[in-house]
Amino acid sequence: MAVTNTQQGVITEAEFAKVVMLTSDGRLVPARPLADDERRDYEIHIRRHFLESLAVQLKTSKVLRPHGRSRLLQINF
Repeated sequence: MAVTNTQQGVITEAEFAKVVMLTSDGRLVPARPLADDERRDYEIHIRRHFLESLAVQLKTSKVLRPHGRSRLLQINF
């Protein structure tokens, strides 16, 4: 059975959080916002520094679209 779009989104969000933490040696902290009314999936801040953050929205795709002789990642939203 194939992975559903919902499952793909959950997997992507978990992998994103893992990569952010591992590649920053734990210095960056991804956190989910309490409300999803601004279409943000994560807010990232430096550990113990809460005044500044980076908002991130994740998009995924299961296919690469043909473009001439190449294949491109294209996500429409």
